[in-house]
Amino acid sequence: MGIFDLPICAIVTGANRGFGRELCFVISSELPANSTLVLLGRNRDALESEKKELASKTPSINILIFHNFECNRLDTQSLLQFFNDHDNLFKDLSSLLLVHNAGSVGDPSQSCVDLGLPQVTDYMNINFNSMVATNSIVLNKFASCKHKTVINLSSLLALQPSKSLSLYCSCKAARDMFFKILAIEQPLCRVLSYAPGPMETAMFNQIRNESFDDELKKMFQDMVPVNMTDSAKKLMALLKEDRFTSGDHVDYFDF
Repeated sequence: MGIFDLPICAIVTGANRGFGRELCFVISSELPANSTLVLLGRNRDALESEKKELASKTPSINILIFHNFECNRLDTQSLLQFFNDHDNLFKDLSSLLLVHNAGSVGDPSQSCVDLGLPQVTDYMNINFNSMVATNSIVLNKFASCKHKTVINLSSLLALQPSKSLSLYCSCKAARDMFFKILAIEQPLCRVLSYAPGPMETAMFNQIRNESFDDELKKMFQDMVPVNMTDSAKKLMALLKEDRFTSGDHVDYFDF
């Protein structure tokens, strides 16, 4: 049975802009009637607008938004309460898709030796700690689901070092390892780290404009970005084919 054959709960973090927003539209087009799509983000107006647009395109699914998804100070009790408050939309769903998309690039104008403890702590709260906490809340909440799939939005830079991106590379590598461990601890859960390719997002432009490394800056200035819709559709194809080994890192350019 395929991931989108029966009604499913799909949850996307960082859903209000960039690739997360594009993913929501591509995912929604795959969802069967009576599925529920949950948008987690921190910009209420953007989420409300997105919900309205999604509802007009896919009226047969339920769409929920949680606008207090502040990764640097995640209120785990509010997030858990949000899911509890909407039990009626989840109780009959036997499948879960959780996409960990939220994240930041850090300050590309700083080198390794410029970093201080407050900056590192804040970065890890946003990009790792809140992800781990959200993952635990969701997987425990949906423990009874027969089919669970977890996607970690990764990067080539989880595998490859880059000047001016020390925190970004290190955290992406840590996230990949976390999800490899999740895959072996939860063998009934399908886990994938997907590197979507370099896309023209706020993070892409931040590297292109603010990196202290002229070589990296020029590489991003000359780069032809991957189309966000194409990358999102490749992820959907990977999920529907379901041939990856749980815990694997797969790149947009791998197929």
